[in-house]
Amino acid sequence: MTTTLREASSLTEDTMTNCSFSNIIFSSSYPYLDISHCTFTSCDFTAAKFFEGLDITASTFLKTNLSNQILVDHTFTNLTFKDATLVGINFTDSYLTNVTFQNCNLRYANFSGTTLKNISFQNCNLKEATFYDVKTTNLAFTDCSLDNAEFAKISLKNVDFRTCSINNLKISPASLPGLIVNYEQALQLSLLLGIIIKP
Repeated sequence: MTTTLREASSLTEDTMTNCSFSNIIFSSSYPYLDISHCTFTSCDFTAAKFFEGLDITASTFLKTNLSNQILVDHTFTNLTFKDATLVGINFTDSYLTNVTFQNCNLRYANFSGTTLKNISFQNCNLKEATFYDVKTTNLAFTDCSLDNAEFAKISLKNVDFRTCSINNLKISPASLPGLIVNYEQALQLSLLLGIIIKP
């Protein structure tokens, strides 16, 4: 059964701390919101609107839908997204620190202009996602689909793609130094760069 939240007082305030929500549809507009130590399970944020001043810390999103959310220039710290639907989510110019994405659908996600520190993508769908002009520290991808994803103006030094699918990956040559790939992926990348390999 799905419960609809109607202008709940816990979310009309500027701060929400130590809360747990299950099967809630969030459909209001939130100009400023500071969320910390909260858990959202099977919630739907697709109709919610977040403006400037969104800060989420030490919280967990389980089986929650944030598809097509525009979360531009916000701060996200110590978060876990597990089995979440994040199709088309827009993190442009945001700051993400110590964030884990597990079994999430991030197709078409936009990370342009973000700062990513200690970020782990585990078994995620990142097809056609965009990583443009991104500052990174300790970025990890494990068993992810990066097919048709775009990486440009981003350093991938020490990033390991070996367990990921990278079919039709779009990547700038400047992003390649230090990237860890397997032999098959090295061949795919060489073709992208126009290298002709002959026996």
